[in-house]
Amino acid sequence: MTVTTRNGKRRSLRNTGSQTELQDLQWTAVTIPLRGKPERWAFGVCEPNLTAVIVELRTRSGISGWGEAICVHPSVEVTCAILNSCKSYLIGQDAFDVERIMKSFYVGGAWHWHRHAANWALAAIEMALWDIMGQACGQPVYRLLGGAFRRAIPFVAFLFRDDPEAMAEEAKRFAAEGFETFFLKVGIDPSDDVQAVSAVREAIGPGRKLRIDANEAWSHASAVRMIEKLKSFDPEFVEQPLLASDLEGMALLRKRVGVPIGADQSAWTLFEVLSVIQQQAADVLVLDPGRTEGLLGFKKAAAIAEAAGLPVCTHAGNTFGIGVAAILHLSASTPNVLYANQTYYYRLEGDILKRPFQFTNGSLDVLDSPGLGVEPDRDKLRYYAEYHKKHEVSFASKPHNDVTGLMIPGY
Repeated sequence: MTVTTRNGKRRSLRNTGSQTELQDLQWTAVTIPLRGKPERWAFGVCEPNLTAVIVELRTRSGISGWGEAICVHPSVEVTCAILNSCKSYLIGQDAFDVERIMKSFYVGGAWHWHRHAANWALAAIEMALWDIMGQACGQPVYRLLGGAFRRAIPFVAFLFRDDPEAMAEEAKRFAAEGFETFFLKVGIDPSDDVQAVSAVREAIGPGRKLRIDANEAWSHASAVRMIEKLKSFDPEFVEQPLLASDLEGMALLRKRVGVPIGADQSAWTLFEVLSVIQQQAADVLVLDPGRTEGLLGFKKAAAIAEAAGLPVCTHAGNTFGIGVAAILHLSASTPNVLYANQTYYYRLEGDILKRPFQFTNGSLDVLDSPGLGVEPDRDKLRYYAEYHKKHEVSFASKPHNDVTGLMIPGY
């Protein structure tokens, strides 16, 4: 039996192991500017760009698998150092042995003790493994992960904080484009938060969904007070209102406010997902394959949530085109991805893909080409790699005034 890969070549499925034997790992740090004002959130004001490390994993037979590690917390240097440390565990391995390869990173490479930093980098390798497997089989990744439960994948309209009038106008533009769920950050200033949420709700009307994210900014008492103030605007759920470690507080908050609570920073690993569920600390989990050890880790985390009767959605961590493709395959094949997914993608000034994504009614269709179904443009890779070198930037925040901690004074 033969299959056609993404580049149009015919390959036999016989001796698949020799086709998918890993030969080399390369990576490139790239930075792409963001449109509009820099994002404001509880931690401060973000740099007006996004930085990722793009991974290319090559097989002996010439298949290139691509992955993406958004550099949020760790820095670019840390991500690249982790990738370099894992290179020896890959060479000569079969890409289909994804479980064994990933276990070797965490056990042999000792990254088990540093999962929050390591997962971003290692997930990019795992993503590239799935891309190789799909191409070797001539199948899109979602078919290897369980098939299409859905084919149109909805995303949120991500509204950066601005004055209320500007946010309302932007919300109306997103609504005109067909977006049904709107997302904005709170935990910045109590009065400004209320005004921003009020303006967006008035702009989008009562029929569309409105989601707010406090990013751990509130104490328990402040969270109760603020959610009571914001309850009248009918939030879909409040994401991460308390410190990530305060699962007992999250559980108590759920019982007090009567508004669904989402866990994001509290649910970065499989172990944390289980703890959130055991503590009954959330109504929905915001998962990211960059945190849950990759696509397979995401599927495991979502399955744990499904067993507990909880829905999930994806976090905006994987934002460039390769990461968005991974989100499409995961969302298509995972039954309990029941909420619109986050993304910054439409705020990027460009992308590294040969064929960038175009949203229709706030959604993207699942990809049917082999593997992840996307192909980077090497000229664009070089361009944004040079941009990264010149600007020396990565994801970072400048604090609001002198505030540098969580649970901001005055809340």
